[in-house]
Amino acid sequence: NVYDADKDSRVIKLVGPGNTQNGYMLGDWYPTSEGTWNNTNEFNVHWCSKYNTDFVVYLRVYTTAINPNYTGLRRYQRYIYYSAINSDGGLASNGAYIHHGLGTDKRDGQWHSFNRDLQADLNEFEPGNTITSVVAFLIRGTGSIDDIHLTAQPMKPKINLKKTVATIYDPINLTSSPKSIPGAVHEYTLKAENFGFMHADNNTTVLQETIPPNMKTCVANIGQCKKPYLNSATNSSGMALGAVTYTVSGVDTINPPADVDGFNTNVSKIKITMQGEFPDVCSGAHSFEVKFRTGLE
Repeated sequence: NVYDADKDSRVIKLVGPGNTQNGYMLGDWYPTSEGTWNNTNEFNVHWCSKYNTDFVVYLRVYTTAINPNYTGLRRYQRYIYYSAINSDGGLASNGAYIHHGLGTDKRDGQWHSFNRDLQADLNEFEPGNTITSVVAFLIRGTGSIDDIHLTAQPMKPKINLKKTVATIYDPINLTSSPKSIPGAVHEYTLKAENFGFMHADNNTTVLQETIPPNMKTCVANIGQCKKPYLNSATNSSGMALGAVTYTVSGVDTINPPADVDGFNTNVSKIKITMQGEFPDVCSGAHSFEVKFRTGLE
């Protein structure tokens, strides 16, 4: 159990001869063994790992179909396993092992998050077989691992959104301790952070805000007005600002008209679409801040 600077947390470091000869296990061999998981309800697995050499992850499961190559309880046992190669090996000739490739980029020395539907991975190469129990998680190789979970439903992003507002200008004090008086400019900050063990897919993160009454919205970069922008100084998500859509008098547009000060008085909502994939918490905390400005009428 060691500290990992990339994740800023403690993780499990597995050490061996630098190949896949070493092995580690959570759980046990049989559904009735001491220490077994024997999980009969949760067939989705998640883990985070950081490897720069080969690794193999196995899920030992029990199923309804009989494997004629074995006797006793082992007739119902399957190993659904994963390695960092670019192809699937499928069902082995002994009928006990089902292989899926994760891609060679998953052993690049960086943290990666994995979410697998074990039932789907089994049925891709053994249709009609049904998992009855997950009894163990096993891994071979030298590297780091964290956040091993079994869940009934697939992991989803868990995005927390925090909104703050500051007065940055008023017509009397200008930018020196400005007050929220008529003519003032407010800057809103929307901070989003993904606390989940699943990323948000490419270009699917969308922020929507309703403009408060008696406010006009900055839609151009004029004077104290600035269009919505991404705070690059705090962006750890790797995402970029995409399209900004304004609802003006009930109609959506990306090019609303601006007055001489850069405002539009008829904007009721703004929708901000982010570009890129929102990483999950596996590789550390990831967040971004989008700012937009309004004027107090």
